[in-house]
Amino acid sequence: MIARAMDFLRSKPIPNQDLPKYQAEETPFEGLEDEVDEIEEDVGETFVEYKPRKVKLGEKHPGDIVETGSLASVEPPDVTYVPAIEPMVEKENVLSSLQMEAIIYACQRYEVRLRDGRRGGFFLGDGAGVGKGRTIAGLLMENWLLGRRKSLWISASADLAFDARRDLDDVDAKRIPIYELKKLPYGPIPAEEGVLFLTYSALISKNLHGRSRLSQIIEWLGEDFDGLIIFDESHKAKNLLPDNQGKAQPTQTALAVVKLQDTLRNCRVLYCSATGATEPRNMGYMVRLGLWGQRDSGFENFKHFLTSVTEYRLSVLEMVAMEMKARGMYLSRSLSYKGADFDMVNVMLSNHMKTMYEESARMWCDLYDFLQSGEFLEFVEDKKVNQLFWASHQRFFRSMCIAAKVPAVVDEACKALRAGHCVVIGLQSTGEARMQDAVDKEGTFEFDNFLSGPQEILKHTLEAVFKAAQLDVSRLGKRKQRSTGKGHRHQKMICFRNENDTAWIVQSSDSEHEDDGIIEVDSDSELSHPGLSVDGSSKQPTPGLLRAAEIFIDRVHSMNLPTNPLDDIIDRLSGPGFVAEMTGRQNVMLRSGQGAIVRARNSATEVSSADLNLHERNLFQSGEKIVAIISEAASTGISLQADKRARNQLKRIHITLELPWSADRAMQQLGRTHRSNQTSCPRFRLLITDLGGESRFAAAVARRLESMGALTQGDRRAGPVVSTLSAFNFQDKWGERALCSLYNVVLEREKPRVVPPRCLSLDDHLGIKSFCSNIRRLFCGIGLCITVAGSGEETKCRENGREARRIPRFLNRLLGLAPDDQQLVFSYFVDVHKEVVRVAKLSGQFDAGVSFLQSDVVMLLRPPQLLLSDNDSGCNTLYYSFRVDRGICWDKAAQMLAKHMEALAAGRRLVLSRRTQIILDDEEEGEGMVLVPYHEQGAPGVEENGQANDTFGSGFYESVGSGGAKRMLLALENDNPDTDPRFRTYQIFKPHLGLQSRYFYQSNLKDHWQKVKDTSRAKRMWNAEYRRTENRCLHRQCKREHCSFGRRVIDVHIISGVVLQLWNMIKNHCEGPDPKTATKLNIVRFEYLDKSTGDVEGIQKSLIGIRVSPDIVPRLRESIHNRSA
Repeated sequence: MIARAMDFLRSKPIPNQDLPKYQAEETPFEGLEDEVDEIEEDVGETFVEYKPRKVKLGEKHPGDIVETGSLASVEPPDVTYVPAIEPMVEKENVLSSLQMEAIIYACQRYEVRLRDGRRGGFFLGDGAGVGKGRTIAGLLMENWLLGRRKSLWISASADLAFDARRDLDDVDAKRIPIYELKKLPYGPIPAEEGVLFLTYSALISKNLHGRSRLSQIIEWLGEDFDGLIIFDESHKAKNLLPDNQGKAQPTQTALAVVKLQDTLRNCRVLYCSATGATEPRNMGYMVRLGLWGQRDSGFENFKHFLTSVTEYRLSVLEMVAMEMKARGMYLSRSLSYKGADFDMVNVMLSNHMKTMYEESARMWCDLYDFLQSGEFLEFVEDKKVNQLFWASHQRFFRSMCIAAKVPAVVDEACKALRAGHCVVIGLQSTGEARMQDAVDKEGTFEFDNFLSGPQEILKHTLEAVFKAAQLDVSRLGKRKQRSTGKGHRHQKMICFRNENDTAWIVQSSDSEHEDDGIIEVDSDSELSHPGLSVDGSSKQPTPGLLRAAEIFIDRVHSMNLPTNPLDDIIDRLSGPGFVAEMTGRQNVMLRSGQGAIVRARNSATEVSSADLNLHERNLFQSGEKIVAIISEAASTGISLQADKRARNQLKRIHITLELPWSADRAMQQLGRTHRSNQTSCPRFRLLITDLGGESRFAAAVARRLESMGALTQGDRRAGPVVSTLSAFNFQDKWGERALCSLYNVVLEREKPRVVPPRCLSLDDHLGIKSFCSNIRRLFCGIGLCITVAGSGEETKCRENGREARRIPRFLNRLLGLAPDDQQLVFSYFVDVHKEVVRVAKLSGQFDAGVSFLQSDVVMLLRPPQLLLSDNDSGCNTLYYSFRVDRGICWDKAAQMLAKHMEALAAGRRLVLSRRTQIILDDEEEGEGMVLVPYHEQGAPGVEENGQANDTFGSGFYESVGSGGAKRMLLALENDNPDTDPRFRTYQIFKPHLGLQSRYFYQSNLKDHWQKVKDTSRAKRMWNAEYRRTENRCLHRQCKREHCSFGRRVIDVHIISGVVLQLWNMIKNHCEGPDPKTATKLNIVRFEYLDKSTGDVEGIQKSLIGIRVSPDIVPRLRESIHNRSA
């Protein structure tokens, strides 16, 4: 395999003509990381090593398995089920303890009946590559041994039937037959027992006589069926409810899945997917979980559930996953990505590509100006034209972004092959539809060159928009070129109706050929009907309008645009004989002499089209081909890892050319090369261009990955690429606020908060004015702004309200700007977004997910009190009371300052932790360091403008003002890149409260605090406040008995366990009508030592739940009692 790769590399060197410059970076845009991330509450370790807690049956799983810290905090229910396959597993070791845990909990859940009489279901949310297929096979064997001989297995692809058979054989279930529904005729199914395998598309199919597969399945199973129904890759059944805009209707697949569960009320349901619900809206098909619609579920129906969880966004989603695990209906383990590398590769556009992009941006801008012109709008009145234009605009520039990365993909692939690795390239768009359109239009399979996807999109757009004006440009595109010799002049255009009066004919007055320049259009255009004048006659297109059509077509044909990326990559990597293509497309375009030809992919083999993906996978896994290209068709279920059982065990280099739109597709694609039983972990290379507009696609994936991590793994930071793409996540309320602020600055409605690009400072009024004028001009060209007629130079946003703040729309439109203009606008938007997030964190409004409360001194005041018991799972809702010491003693504070000053002296960047310590980002804490006690140093100052300054900087401060006791704080200056004192920020520690969640500006210190230069005096005042606030609040003459304002030692109250059923009750009591007592629900994770077992040292435990005021507990008890009565 290595020799073959080297032969290829020697015969086909890396293209070096005008290659794009690119480099791997921690973040794709300089300065994009958030400078105030250090003040977020410590969230602890996102993933922890996973071992089944209460199941010991089975061997150790062949792979490093992890679980999120949030889910690890949840205790699963006790095991009561004894599996029938236990003797077989003990004897033959065909299932791991991890897989047996899922089988046991699933069977245990099936013994639960929901309040409406249906059998409870189980959700297996293990990550890609953990081994869900073998778990399913074990569950099928369990049911088979218990006499339930019929089962239904629904999956995403017919190709996975091969894997299903393999998994059953692996668990010694060769006796269980599998029948593929696609091979069976409509009508009664003759089999009396076995597994019926089908796809989700087959589930909704019908024959010519109207008989459906769904009715055929129900007839075979029988309405009293109590066997197993497996919804494998169940994310295919999402979208049961319309979207937020009410545009998308429920999918037929989701409706069929729900109908199957409603009809067969006694069946055992398994939802199985690593990405079962990327958003709460996509959980609608999981009706057997009992989270809604039951008397004691707390939610009347799914809409009520959806409204409640989306109100609190990701925080509640985290609670949903944790409660499902606590109630024994859900498991989610992931293959550890330890050893797998993730690199964000920033691809710089080549000069040639940049020129093409700039020409394309001008083309689309000119076309937009023409469509908005009075001449066109007077003749055409159809909003569909505008919708078509922007949809095509997005597809075109996304294709350009992908094409720009093709040289970098080939370069990365060649580097990997030279290093002795093999390559997997992931994309979504194959370009087959555009290729087929071109074949149909041209009537031939032979072309002069590879087809250009962007050019085909542009041609289709022009045809559609000009058809709205009753101008068919398809023949115009095929006409012979006019002579461009000396003396050539533009031809005068003549317009007249044809004989049937159905279309306009356009002909030049000096036409060299009788059909040159003639256009006929069917007046029954699908976009528009002929406009009528006041007297009822049809409006006539002007010669200028007709001439414009010809000019735009000429420009499209003269443009040099990139070819289809998939065909281009395969051609550059030596063709289909070297590259395994698993995309599902039927045809491929290949080099043929000086041109290209379209032919069927299976023309050179005897393999059917249906089995082509499996054939290509086998060639890759066997080492016959060591480069693979996969799309969505091969991104579900298929295994491409360095499997110990495969011949090709080379390390996989997984290059992501095109990010999928949805989080579930992104995770599925990455999971193809990282799976259990592999010899080496893959290396992932995510390619992103330096075009600001492409961040739109990364932002969409990042937002959905965070949502999916919160819902399926109890932690929004879960997932291998969340941290890599988190810098792109602008699709939240902070992104909308940043965009609103950007518009206001550009339209000169408010002063800028950050210095715009190419401006010297916030006082550079001329520079800022020039910047805003330039951005307004750019925004008008891409439809974000419009110049008001009759108002001189006045400009306003084209849309109003929330529509104007939509981040996807903004980033989509940015793609239509020239690369330099995109970077100008996007860099300023990023700066504004950073400022908005920073201010939100300063004010405590930023939601960072599950907070991690930690203190050196935590004591459980009393045994947990029972609030509610779940009879089905045996889980309880408990009320905990802790006593927490939040303060920092003098010795610890002095040591923190000493470490901070040494780090500043060494010029290293600081990372401040919520665990009241300072960590250097380039070495372990304390490693190779000598910490000098504070009293031996004196109070150092900081340098400003080259001069020593003892007035401000890191150190101890006392409050300024008369009356009352002096208060103390420790201020540690952040790593401020800005030398302007107005923007210098400090992290604050107080003797009685520890680390504060808000920054201090230097102006705060200047107005209310002064630096203490005497070390002994600082120590004395610090210790005095530390002791004074132990059991007293900060009020001078407080009359409230339990006032905790400013107290160092406080009581913390948490409701934990099964809280989802009580969510609305807790919410109503916490957010009562009185704004003075109303509090925001806060989900926290808490670590403490439990000494209730008699252990002298205690047992370290982790608790997660909702922090509440003790005042609501009596009212909450009463509400629970009233509901149960």
